[in-house]
Amino acid sequence: MEKYQYQPIQSPDQLRMLKLLPGRDDEPIRIRLCHRPLSSLSLCEALSYEWGSLTRDHELICESKILQVTSNLLAALKRLRPTKSLSGVLKKGKLPWKSRLLWIDALRINQDDIAERSDQVKLMADIYRNSKRTLVWIGEEPPLAKESFRLISMIAKVIEHLDLNSWQMPELGFLHEDYEIMRGYSLKQLKEDPIWSSLVDIICHRTYFSRLWTVQEIALSSFDDTLICCGCNSLPGRKYRDAAMLLQYCNLFEESLAPTHIINLINIRFQGDLQRQVQKCEAVLDDCIIATHNRAVSDRRDRVFALLGMVDDITRLQLQKVDYSSSLGNIFLAATECLIKDSKSLNYLYHYETSVIDRTQEPNIPSWVSWMEFNPQMKIPTIFEGSGGVFVPKTPVTIHDSVLEVSGFAFDVVVNAYNNLSKANFKS
Repeated sequence: MEKYQYQPIQSPDQLRMLKLLPGRDDEPIRIRLCHRPLSSLSLCEALSYEWGSLTRDHELICESKILQVTSNLLAALKRLRPTKSLSGVLKKGKLPWKSRLLWIDALRINQDDIAERSDQVKLMADIYRNSKRTLVWIGEEPPLAKESFRLISMIAKVIEHLDLNSWQMPELGFLHEDYEIMRGYSLKQLKEDPIWSSLVDIICHRTYFSRLWTVQEIALSSFDDTLICCGCNSLPGRKYRDAAMLLQYCNLFEESLAPTHIINLINIRFQGDLQRQVQKCEAVLDDCIIATHNRAVSDRRDRVFALLGMVDDITRLQLQKVDYSSSLGNIFLAATECLIKDSKSLNYLYHYETSVIDRTQEPNIPSWVSWMEFNPQMKIPTIFEGSGGVFVPKTPVTIHDSVLEVSGFAFDVVVNAYNNLSKANFKS
């Protein structure tokens, strides 16, 4: 069968939307790609998922031609596809089989066309903010998944009952293990329940929450229009987040999690905080970088591009002068300039590494450029006033022709400078 060839997108505000055609479980996935304006987003669901392996070694049929996709996307499409059911025909007396309209980045963007990829990435904020809802695919279901999802919903109701916001959740530490999350069922019984291992899998073991691109896809979606999908089970994103936070703050996971799974829980917490900031248009580039520093990327350039949808319009406009055709150095140069202009200081030097991986490949990039590698051990210096107060000094900063100019106070004078400041040259 012939390989599918993408047709060019004619307008910058045009999108490819995917019609997922109905089919039986034993039939191949069939789709149609259609070009639609941004105004059609309210009719379609946006899919957020972890790409997983980048190898596209699975086939689906697109308009009688072959289109290759990754294994994780194929699994999601199989679960999301409308299923042909004879029982539905017999009950309703008509064909209930309708296609499902989706937006999926891997299929709606020609990944081999750098220009199109750059243009479409700029539309991500509009796509996830204006789509009918966002479907978050976290993978296939473990045993007892249906029962686990029902229990997650009940746990989330505790937050509603206690009337706590996410920033008040640390107060949940007061809940004793005998606290009943429903009548006759306590937190202690939860950990002894056969469902517990399945629940831990669904909340803590999902690598979806370790990837960077997925952050903005949830953050741009409203709390009430995000659906977490695991196999054939689903529940609102707000309930998933609240249940995860309650169990974390009650220390129920303390003895059963590996470090990578603890990071996933931390990422879920940051995800909720960042989503609230984005919804209020309060997210700045510095906050986005810090909140996502634990997330993994396959392409280093995505440390910048995966955050574009969450930042303010001015920052986004400044960063639109670079795209996937730009060099790595120029991309991070533009991002560092935004950090400096946003904060009007050099505080970023205390958060991020400024070392270059290979300066021989980027000889013209200034040494003050940040590579967005967050270092949680570094702290911003403070000055103690005589009155006992503390303040972080603001430093007037300007950039002219890639030269960083700083004004400040002279605290002392350098008398001697040595070429080698290694520890070996200092007496212990």
